[in-house]
Amino acid sequence: MSAWAMQLLRVFSLLLALFLTGALRGGAAIAADKPIFFTAESGLRVVLIHSQSAPMIQARLLIEGGSARDPAGKEGLAYLTAWLANEGAGERSSAQFHEALGFYGMSLHGDAGVDHLTLSLKTLSEHAEVGFALLADAALRPRYEPDAIKRAVDDRLDSWKRSRNDPSQLAAETFARQLYPQHPYGRLEEGSPQSILRITREDLLARQQQAIRAPGMVLAVAGDIDEATLRALVAKYFADLPREPGPFQQPMTLAQPPAEAATLFFSKQNPQTAIKMGWVGINRRDPDYFPLFVLNHILGGGGFGSRLTEEVREKRGLTYGVSSYFIPYEGLGPLVITLRTQNATAIEALDVIDDELAKIRNKGVTATELKEAKQYLVGSFPLRLDSLGALAGIWGVIELYHRGHDYLDTWTDKIEAVTLADVQRTAQRLFDLGKRQTVLVGGVGPKGAKAQPIPPTPDPTKHH
Repeated sequence: MSAWAMQLLRVFSLLLALFLTGALRGGAAIAADKPIFFTAESGLRVVLIHSQSAPMIQARLLIEGGSARDPAGKEGLAYLTAWLANEGAGERSSAQFHEALGFYGMSLHGDAGVDHLTLSLKTLSEHAEVGFALLADAALRPRYEPDAIKRAVDDRLDSWKRSRNDPSQLAAETFARQLYPQHPYGRLEEGSPQSILRITREDLLARQQQAIRAPGMVLAVAGDIDEATLRALVAKYFADLPREPGPFQQPMTLAQPPAEAATLFFSKQNPQTAIKMGWVGINRRDPDYFPLFVLNHILGGGGFGSRLTEEVREKRGLTYGVSSYFIPYEGLGPLVITLRTQNATAIEALDVIDDELAKIRNKGVTATELKEAKQYLVGSFPLRLDSLGALAGIWGVIELYHRGHDYLDTWTDKIEAVTLADVQRTAQRLFDLGKRQTVLVGGVGPKGAKAQPIPPTPDPTKHH
């Protein structure tokens, strides 16, 4: 048996044993020590969550500068950067990089969010040295080989073409533009065919130089690795980080909510209508963050038992699923209600949602609703920490956005402290029907809404 095959068999056997003993399965907070925080000589902030629950390590390298920092006309640059994270770096070509990951049973990939990028590494503890070398190469020394760039572009063009038949995707894109008409949050995160095809290798290299700055990066590591070993690996592989702040360390401009309500209806031959509605919301530092967390759960974030599910689905059967959510982007993220319904019931569904919003805004929620929401959120809190990846991801975000080292210790107390008055105040502040933006994509629109055609899909072959 070759060395390659023996290594794969060894990794597979260990992972199988870990799964059978429950070490890789979620369901409860994973056993871990208190986080250790330190700043490397390069200026990189590091969080270590030591856990011997499994002989594994999960690392998250968070980098300020997500899709909202893409240059106008080159939307999708952050997306391509993340896509290419494991497509060759340092001395390794794309093929060699993937070969190394496969040989050691590792995974390494990138994800582009709106406000930051994340590079994720998963490896057995015994291969930590190789894993951090690959992670550092991916961040500091990406190759951006032409063939890899072409694969990334082709993949995005294919996904774009497929998404043109999805009413929910079309509604989401249009809703973002409507809610953020003068802000980068309104752009396509993954880019359009036109913007993706404008991006060059030079653009990718320039963005990498702007983003890779120690003041705008956090490395969060969870798993079976001690502080001394982690300090040594960080010193060895991340010593070359530029220490000066870059353009992505400038605060994100706060979005200005639209001055008045608007409803857009896009006609599309489809048996269902996709609906997105909502407002510009808040960020993590807003004093109403925890009241909104509870309010959203009661409104539509709590699944069965939430008001929207009860009124729209259970009582009237207008949809299989309706939900609400909010995303606390740095520049004020969206507060959204989303559903799909039969064309014939779209208007009724909108009316029912409006009634529930008015009730919460005018009368608040009941003491029972508040009690049950808090019980659920506090009781399910450990499930947010049920894996090494979850621990690394959460602590990375906490550190990147300066939420405080006691954030998780005080989270449940802040949920418990939310009052009926807090919830109603937040609802009155945010649920302003006079400023709500609504987008429908389907066969039937509300009265007075002029049907607009879906924008034509560009033909990438004319540019490619």
